[in-house]
Amino acid sequence: MNYEKVHVRWSSPIPCQGADASPIPNRGGVYEMLFEEMEGVDRLFIGYSQDLRRAFISHMGGSKGNAALRKELAENVTFFRYWLCEQPSTCKNVVSALADSHYYECGSDAVDDANCIEVMETH
Repeated sequence: MNYEKVHVRWSSPIPCQGADASPIPNRGGVYEMLFEEMEGVDRLFIGYSQDLRRAFISHMGGSKGNAALRKELAENVTFFRYWLCEQPSTCKNVVSALADSHYYECGSDAVDDANCIEVMETH
């Protein structure tokens, strides 16, 4: 079965603590919060926003997300990076595929083949 392939080219990571939001565009896209741990960098959160800058500011201000995410942002070295995405349905599919990568496996009985995409991540 040939699944839709989406190539995600992430922006450079932006440190969250004390960061200036001005380099982040006021455009739609997929974003993720990363955190540094002993083994390297891992994904803490992934989401989609029609305004990436507003999403960043909202997360940093503590008004968005849950208490566990706010705790991680306060206690760890964290980064924000994004991928500009013009089509909301594609953006949401990429978020689903990356957020549920252990569950969202194309070809498994749990996921309808029509909803499967392969996400190719680059930095």
